[in-house]
Amino acid sequence: METLTYVIVILLCFVLSAFFSAGETGLLRLRSHELQEDLDAGRGPAAFAVRDLLNSTSRLLVTLLLFNNLVNILAASLTSALGTRYLGEWGLFVTALATTLIVFVLCEVLPKAFAAQHPRPRRDGFADLSLNARSGRCVDHRSEISRIVQRIADDQPT
Repeated sequence: METLTYVIVILLCFVLSAFFSAGETGLLRLRSHELQEDLDAGRGPAAFAVRDLLNSTSRLLVTLLLFNNLVNILAASLTSALGTRYLGEWGLFVTALATTLIVFVLCEVLPKAFAAQHPRPRRDGFADLSLNARSGRCVDHRSEISRIVQRIADDQPT
């Protein structure tokens, strides 16, 4: 794979990680009276999607964490590959440290702090993505994965 392709995929992973982190905070910070105001005002399908997402908080969190971990691990793997290509053995250490700092600060702390201050835009963006994804088969798989992980967490047989 070309270096530019690696960099583009890594940056996309960082953007998605920040999006999932901000979406989690934006959705969970929403107060029920704010959601009810949006529903009463008829603010579009995003308000109804948010209501549906919040009806199953555990499934929402499992799904968010699953996808967030997926993109973070992919970014770490790709940065490690680039690091070893250009820096040799030290590349693993350097890229592990750099990726950890980038993910922690730029993909976790800052997006969550911003979403905590401005939850509505983050929530609506995530709800719009959820609405668009519902038309695809990925949601069926996501829901099944969420159920399996939830059963494992609850020590229930699958």
